[in-house]
Amino acid sequence: MREIFNINSNNRIRNQIFRLIFDKKQISKQEIAAQLNLSLPTVSQYLQSLKDDGLIDYSGTFESTGGRKAKIIQCVENAFFALGLDITRNHLSLVLINMRGNICFSNRIKLTFQNNAEYFSAVGVTIDRFIADHQIDCNKVLGVSLTLPAIIASDRKTVTYATVIDTDASFYRKIGPYIKFPFKIYNDANAAAFAEYWVHNEIETMAYISLSNSVGGSFILDGRQYTGYNERAGEFGHMTIIPEGETCYCGKKGCVDAYCCAKVLYDHADGSLSNFFEAVKNKDPECTKVFSEYLNHLSLAINSLRMIFDCDIVMGGYVGPYLLDYMDDIKAIVAPRNTFENNADYIKPCKFTFEASAVGGAMYYLTEFMHHI
Repeated sequence: MREIFNINSNNRIRNQIFRLIFDKKQISKQEIAAQLNLSLPTVSQYLQSLKDDGLIDYSGTFESTGGRKAKIIQCVENAFFALGLDITRNHLSLVLINMRGNICFSNRIKLTFQNNAEYFSAVGVTIDRFIADHQIDCNKVLGVSLTLPAIIASDRKTVTYATVIDTDASFYRKIGPYIKFPFKIYNDANAAAFAEYWVHNEIETMAYISLSNSVGGSFILDGRQYTGYNERAGEFGHMTIIPEGETCYCGKKGCVDAYCCAKVLYDHADGSLSNFFEAVKNKDPECTKVFSEYLNHLSLAINSLRMIFDCDIVMGGYVGPYLLDYMDDIKAIVAPRNTFENNADYIKPCKFTFEASAVGGAMYYLTEFMHHI
């Protein structure tokens, strides 16, 4: 499958015009010329180029202000798509988004991870069937982002550390023959944070803590994801909160992950988070006690993040959406730990409650494409 990123040009003016149309949603040629200080013939030339590539179209006219009615210019939202694929130990989630980042189609299937050809072939077949079932033109798919609970090198091809799933540096090479589109691999928490940043329009800097089957995270500074010297920034799950405490899956003791992963909760409710929080709502003594201890440990992690980064903290992952109803409780526990503040209003619940990692992964491809228009 060919790369689509060079569909026409990487011209700066062309990109400025497209981004203005994208941001405004509907705009006229005259307004583009005025806002970018360009001549109408120059704007017309680039608009034709964008239209030829199927990126914009005309939709009716604006109300007249005394002269000829100006044509409405808007982006073609379904001009291209990006596919996000979140791989976990037991499931595979697929999400297709359009140019607006809107979810067009999604699917989640049970598929236990195995580091072998049978599994990789099943992933490829699942992608092909997903695209075919929804009648998506393959030439409009920008690429596939695979998100994993693993540390990924900056080349977006090499797994440098993985214990949650049994894989290694050969992952990209092994799965490659089964994926017919351009693809890259990303850390799942980083991808989820990117999706969260996309919808938190009011936040430019944030620490995102992912509370899933493992605890991860990401730090976004002034709109840019900071990944560290070794792509390990944001591994909040391996901060020590209880010296010589419970054993983490990494083999160390007292990590945040050992106290704040989703398993700590759903193990007390037949493997179901929804059942656990329903039990808490109904004041089940055991689940209420477990949840109280969970929030106490989570407060240690959140306060540490606030002390380090002094920014908003967003709680996501599998547990994140369930915490919306307990924001006041969480803030009341965290606030007394803070040396400098008497409230914890910087704690935010996640807005992206559905397949955040898969969506964020797809958004990486979409954002890169937008930079190249």
